[in-house]
Amino acid sequence: MERASRPVLVGLGCPILDIKAAVSEEFLATRGLALGQFSVTTDCHRAHALYREAVDSGARIQYSAGGSTQNVIRVAQVWLLGAEHRCAFVGSVGDDDFARLLRREVEAEGSAAAFCYVGTPGHATGNCLALTLAGDKEDRRHQLFTAGASETFDLASLAEDTKQVIDGASYVYLECAFLAFAADHLLALAQRSKDQGKCVVVNLSNISVVNKHRDAILRLLPLADVVFAKEKEALALAPAQTPEEAALILSRRRGSDTSIVVVTRGTQPTVVACKGQASVFAVPVVPKEKIVDLIGSGDAFVGGFLAAFVHRHHPKTKEVFAHHHHLAQCVASGHFASSEVIQHAGCTFSSGSTPPPHNQPGQ
Repeated sequence: MERASRPVLVGLGCPILDIKAAVSEEFLATRGLALGQFSVTTDCHRAHALYREAVDSGARIQYSAGGSTQNVIRVAQVWLLGAEHRCAFVGSVGDDDFARLLRREVEAEGSAAAFCYVGTPGHATGNCLALTLAGDKEDRRHQLFTAGASETFDLASLAEDTKQVIDGASYVYLECAFLAFAADHLLALAQRSKDQGKCVVVNLSNISVVNKHRDAILRLLPLADVVFAKEKEALALAPAQTPEEAALILSRRRGSDTSIVVVTRGTQPTVVACKGQASVFAVPVVPKEKIVDLIGSGDAFVGGFLAAFVHRHHPKTKEVFAHHHHLAQCVASGHFASSEVIQHAGCTFSSGSTPPPHNQPGQ
């Protein structure tokens, strides 16, 4: 890969194939499955068997690329205009039909991002099967999640060209879900990236990860330049009563106020702490009749925020946004991306989606 074409932003995470199958009431009833349930299994054969049964029943099947970090990178690439602002994703997949379907989906999307899938024979590609009832206007789901090959990630075994993608990036995005199976790799990569002068971005993932891996996260935060957290996650890590207080406390984990902490709160105002100040930004209202699917909205916000952030931040000088209007532009970009995504099924967007004007280079 030529140096000029190396991605600026690289994300390491768990690639997931999202599968949505519209089945009949009889299909659910004969298998004892109820809508509104989410379960996690390590039994890849069970998940694949249920998928095959849905296909054989004539269910309408929809596929899309998923996984939090992969979603973030896909959205960021759409909002990062120009070849000099390319994004890349690195994660482990199996050598199976699901991996081929995943590649097909990202290729069909026409994204300019580089997807570096690390093949791990003998493991199934991570997937999330969502069974819905055909014609159900509430879009209730029975979901079965399998992490599969995504949990086999090994930094040391990466191919040389994939290592070059990571080393050539100026921004490294890491999800804390990796701590469950690759804590040492994640912490080592964060430290190396910091030593190399890169901008390290960390997403706390979810409250379950925070509760299970609190100590590792507290070791990771001082290495982070930017941290994304949902309100529950921020309050679980910081001795605070409000999200504003929590964001300020977390922003000082480096021993200074130089990191940026972004706390999302659903439809409630987004909180951003930077340089000893916490600012709040109202979330734009999307008419209820236009909302199709809320899944992926948080990932879209992060991707949109980072797109604007990369346009304005210089990792080598460690410049941070001291000015309120710079932060406001990043948050507005995140809110815009999120509002676009929730009007489509899954973390997808229309081919005509364009970023806000302030995402244009030079604005």
